[in-house]
Amino acid sequence: MHEFGSLIPEPPPVDPPDRLRPLEVAGRVMLACGWGIAAIAAAMLVLAGAVAAATVTVALVEAQGVSGDRERVAARHRTVSARTAELPTALPKPDLG
Repeated sequence: MHEFGSLIPEPPPVDPPDRLRPLEVAGRVMLACGWGIAAIAAAMLVLAGAVAAATVTVALVEAQGVSGDRERVAARHRTVSARTAELPTALPKPDLG
């Protein structure tokens, strides 16, 4: 086990990272914030589109249902209803005798 450890080469030395100036850091932060805001706005547009599509779908299904109800009512067999009994305009006087 120890003999293979000596076969692993040493990693090359790493140079320290170049320091960015404060204005460069601020520019990168602003760019990242801009991309974040753009991503949020895009997600909101997609969500608004989905809500609009769902609303249109519900409205179309509702309209189709109402249309189907009208067709069923129109196709229903109609019967002639009996005339309702009319009350006489003058009631006969009771016979008291």
